[in-house]
Amino acid sequence: MTSKMNRRSVWLAGAALVLITGAIYSFAFPGQFHLDDAEYITRNPLITGGRGLQPLWFSTAPKDYYPLTFTVLWLEWHLWGGHAAGYLTVNILLQACNVLLLWLVLRRFNLAGAWLAALLFAVHPLNVATVAWLSQLKSVLAMSFALLVVLADRRFDETRQPGWYMTALVLFLLALLSKSAVVALPVVLLLLNAWRRGKFVRTDVIRYAPYFALSIVFGLVTIWFQSHRVLEASPVRQIRFVARTGDAACALWFYVSKALLPVNLMLVYPNWTSPQPGTWQMLAVAGGIIIAIVLWRFRQWGVLVALGCYVAMLLPVLGFFDQGFYVFSLVADHWQYFALPALLVLPAELLVKSRRTAWRGALPITVTAVGALLLTSVGRASLFSNAESLWRDSVARNPGSWVTHFNLGLALKEQGRIGEAIACYRQALRLNPNDVKSHNNLGNALLERDQLGEALAQFREAIRLKPDLPAAHNNLGVTLARMGRLREAAAEFREAVRLDADYADARKNLARVRGILEAQKR
Repeated sequence: MTSKMNRRSVWLAGAALVLITGAIYSFAFPGQFHLDDAEYITRNPLITGGRGLQPLWFSTAPKDYYPLTFTVLWLEWHLWGGHAAGYLTVNILLQACNVLLLWLVLRRFNLAGAWLAALLFAVHPLNVATVAWLSQLKSVLAMSFALLVVLADRRFDETRQPGWYMTALVLFLLALLSKSAVVALPVVLLLLNAWRRGKFVRTDVIRYAPYFALSIVFGLVTIWFQSHRVLEASPVRQIRFVARTGDAACALWFYVSKALLPVNLMLVYPNWTSPQPGTWQMLAVAGGIIIAIVLWRFRQWGVLVALGCYVAMLLPVLGFFDQGFYVFSLVADHWQYFALPALLVLPAELLVKSRRTAWRGALPITVTAVGALLLTSVGRASLFSNAESLWRDSVARNPGSWVTHFNLGLALKEQGRIGEAIACYRQALRLNPNDVKSHNNLGNALLERDQLGEALAQFREAIRLKPDLPAAHNNLGVTLARMGRLREAAAEFREAVRLDADYADARKNLARVRGILEAQKR
């Protein structure tokens, strides 16, 4: 009877985690495509075209080398097409699996606060930017494999069967093929084993050598793709390592503050960096070192290991290596997704252990904290259900960000509110005069209003900033054609086709203009 009751309790506890997760993210429906969702999914010829899976796995055509994620997106495109709800459903299901897997992982390490930590992960509003942002499938998918790695590795510890070792290693490879930000997972495995045994074992270094080899390979591949495919060999920040270290320390403290007190969350935070380390950067570095020394001195190994795992999983996104999103901000909620569980374990353990000795105080604190996190998550998820609401919130919280104004303009343009979209694009250009997409989109909006002279100027500026942008040449050609300057228009269409041989609209426009010119000759 007791074992049946225990099994029933486990099933009920797991079902509660799944239902709570689903309830929170139901507010994100029907879902919308945001930020780079179009580049990853709806306007990605590698996904929507008929070239199959080969370019996703064996070419440098994608923006990032995440072939497993792109394969899933390819399958989803053939199932849902341009309907965001399907992609959102998959992300939510994976998040529910990750909450359950986290609970199982923490149970295997006999942590008293395992279920509460999983619950905190389920209701934490920082995760909304990962689950409701459709192209972040790469994160929720990689997290599933990463948690399975920990379970398989733990099973190998218990059985010493080589099959479990190989299973864990293959799962790690699948995690890296989903998103390479999990490169620090071998460090986490080392720390967990050292904590469980009470000491570091030299043989563990040999044991995890293949993991580190895979991490190095995928890390280098990611750096190449970010540099050549995303940044196009133009570094975001030309600052020295010391300054990057200061920025990284500040970013780390920022992440801790948002994890423990998730208020004033936004999709794009104000950008900050410094070519030279300032006072705040030095204080941030010193503070981290002092905390580590104190924990070591007082032998708080559990806390030290949890914080070590947290820092390790954040390391790839702390700013030591440039990546595309740094153009907008050096920090982001979705970058904390892999690290967050390690930090949530600490308050969960504290609250559970406190409840056993002083439950009258701990229980109300736990219920209040979970309730506050849940309500905040529901509010954040609701914003993601509508592009305009999300970007209006982002503009209100971070009015100095050009990309928030630009994306609000996109949302308004989709609704046919051209005048409001034009105002947003103009504001984006006031904040960032060199943004090519803002010039191009402003030109398109002006073109719809037959403001041909202004549209022409915007397309020419976009081409001046990025001469190899096919869309700008095509749009300039359309404008010139409407102004009656057909020969100039034909030249722009030819250039657009030269830059992108598969650009169907440019080919059609070129054929149409050529036909008119031939008719005029006759």
